[in-house]
Amino acid sequence: MRRGVAGIAVAGLLVTSVGLGMALAQGKPPAAGAPGGGKPAPVAPGPAPGDKFANPPSAVAPPPATMPDKFASPPPSAAAPPVAAIPGEPEALTRLRAMLGREVTLTYRALAPVDPAGGAVRLSGVSLRRGEITIGIEELTLDRPGEDQMGEAVALGVTIGGAGATPALIGRIQLEGFRLRRPAAGEALAPGDLTVDLLRLEGLAVQGETPFAIATLTVEDWAAGKPGRFTLTGLDVLTPAAGLVDRLRLGRIALRGYDLPTMLAAVIARTPPPQPGGEVGMEVEDVAATLGGAAIGSLGSLRISAEAPAGGVPGGAQSGRIALRDLRVAPFPLIAPWLTRFGYTELTGDITIEARVDPAAERMDLSSFAVSARGMGGLGLSMQLEGVSTDPGRIADNAERMRLAGATLRYVDQSLFGRWVADQARQQRVPEARLREQYASMAAAAVIQGQRDAGPLAPALAAVQRFLRGQARTLEVSLRPPQPVPVADFAGLGAAGPVEAQRRLGLEVTAQ
Repeated sequence: MRRGVAGIAVAGLLVTSVGLGMALAQGKPPAAGAPGGGKPAPVAPGPAPGDKFANPPSAVAPPPATMPDKFASPPPSAAAPPVAAIPGEPEALTRLRAMLGREVTLTYRALAPVDPAGGAVRLSGVSLRRGEITIGIEELTLDRPGEDQMGEAVALGVTIGGAGATPALIGRIQLEGFRLRRPAAGEALAPGDLTVDLLRLEGLAVQGETPFAIATLTVEDWAAGKPGRFTLTGLDVLTPAAGLVDRLRLGRIALRGYDLPTMLAAVIARTPPPQPGGEVGMEVEDVAATLGGAAIGSLGSLRISAEAPAGGVPGGAQSGRIALRDLRVAPFPLIAPWLTRFGYTELTGDITIEARVDPAAERMDLSSFAVSARGMGGLGLSMQLEGVSTDPGRIADNAERMRLAGATLRYVDQSLFGRWVADQARQQRVPEARLREQYASMAAAAVIQGQRDAGPLAPALAAVQRFLRGQARTLEVSLRPPQPVPVADFAGLGAAGPVEAQRRLGLEVTAQ
């Protein structure tokens, strides 16, 4: 069992890595008595790469069967005997066979030493077979092999096929610093049992119901308990059955600072991932969605960063930032009538969020939540809340415990409000100036409510009326309460009237 698990790990890292994932591990086992090694046998080299979405060699469809849960642990089995060395075969190849185990058959067309002193060898026309799943490799170089480890391995021209496998092509795979910690007998291989300094895939194309291609995929510092890095470039996905979008392209995505094996283990176990410690980040660039060749939407970049206490110390302050730039949405049936009505051709804008949470002080500062639509306007919000708990056992009580310490809402109109007023004036067949004055009168009636004047709300009313009359393009509403106000009291403040609300909340309104 241990040898078989090791073989699955090595073969999976060499040819799948991201979920083409352990192709040898998920195929049918060989029939009883099938050899686990053997002398080199002629193997045809893999085909030269062509169109990234061209069909790889067809495979015979497997008979219908009930698929097991892909997340379930394999049943324990007796340990397989070690693979016997083939006389005259280089040590590097012997060690590779030992790691692959008896369930994986390795054959090749030719072998040549690269560095006799260091034990590096180069194989041509390689075939790895487990059951009906076959992985072909045009050229495989092995360097600095050891017990359950490999200094470096480079595979060129990789093809995956056979019954039960999703056909795939990979131009080049590079693996450095691979080390395996064997699980106990009967236990499943866990992501943290593998350590990899570098894994890089180039020219990946996968067929199936949702074909996709990847220019490069790089994983660095894969080790449990340590921050790693993941980078993917040139993702191209065909989604003919999706409806709104049939092709998605992504220029680059990168993760840094995350404990990658622990994250994957949480996904497999279907549990929440642990809170990362230190600084982490994610970047996504150049996203484009199309339908029938026509642009549907695009995103220039998405950047997410967060800082937490090193080692995930409980109670430490945490901060984060999210920024979407150049978000573009082309007209589609849901919004096209609205865009046409107000004279816009598309939606293009940015979104940013910055926040800080201090669990010890039970305080959250929303430094900025800004949404801007170019040529239309922008909305910004900042807020300070007290009584905010990050304890999972107390989050449900936050609504009753939260208190507002301050907030500011700011709207800058570039054209949206002006076009809306003009549209209303056309529909009501009244001059725009008269309609604006009606809105100003309605605002005064809502504030005065039968009183002689607006009292302490007079400055706020004047600012709102200036904006409604088109004399200002920026309206800012600030809440600076003398004492933090429980969020649960807001409904009662509305019933108490605007004057009492202004006193409790410290309401200020300005227009520019």
